[in-house]
Amino acid sequence: MRWSVSDIPLQSGKVAIVTGANAGIGRETVRMLAQKGVEVVLAVQNVSKGEKAAEAIRSEQSGARLHVMELDLGDLASVRTFADRFSASFEWLDILINNAGFYAAKGSEKSQDGFALTVHVLDRLLAAPKSRVVTVSSGVHGSGKIDPETFHTVGAARKGAYANSKLANMLFMLELQREFERMGADAVSVAAGPGPTKSDGAQQAIQSISNGFLRRVVDVMTDVLMNPTAEGAWPVLRAATDPEAGGDAYFTPGGFMSMRGAPVAKALAKSTEDKELSAALWERSAALTGVQQ
Repeated sequence: MRWSVSDIPLQSGKVAIVTGANAGIGRETVRMLAQKGVEVVLAVQNVSKGEKAAEAIRSEQSGARLHVMELDLGDLASVRTFADRFSASFEWLDILINNAGFYAAKGSEKSQDGFALTVHVLDRLLAAPKSRVVTVSSGVHGSGKIDPETFHTVGAARKGAYANSKLANMLFMLELQREFERMGADAVSVAAGPGPTKSDGAQQAIQSISNGFLRRVVDVMTDVLMNPTAEGAWPVLRAATDPEAGGDAYFTPGGFMSMRGAPVAKALAKSTEDKELSAALWERSAALTGVQQ
């Protein structure tokens, strides 16, 4: 059956964290979760922008239960502080959506942020029945290549960084599911690939094109080829709320080349089948971040 947001069951009493929540897919995900009764923590680097996003949602939904908390995923100390603050306020966590990237490199800065955040709030995830962690990735993960010893370096970041980071997302998702199974936890780890989305950032990039004719052409073409932000959030929302979603599930648009359409479960790329690689990446991330479960 074709999935739509109307298929999202009521989520009253549930608590969620959404990273990168002040704009784009993250903000739309927060909006829909709140509409279904979820109490949502907007984990954002810029608190002012986060508060504006929360206020915009509250203006549409007077009963929305939203909290804005600062989280700089490029700073492991910030991740620790966020987790401590969250744990002081909430006894459980039903849904963690790692919407911001698992891997980032800017200059000499590196971050295994999805790993660190997930491990820091793991006790709250385990305190909730049928909790889940959603890792946002992309279909380009199939072309990624990772060496666990060097994936975090600046040199590696210059070579297919985007695809490599999306492969890291998927390997993290899979290894987390294995960890849940080893612990006998009532939790699942799933992934979502939104497909090409005309988010705030994409629209800003289009408007920055100086040639007026070219700007209009690109604007029209992207309207055809890219999802509106609301539809871009659909795979994430299905991953976060579909009661039938089992561990390792990956949701992405079901249309041509996974670009548009209602989200469906799809197989992962063959490169994700390397269990030794995913285990090595997990261990290396633990060593680099100093975070142990």
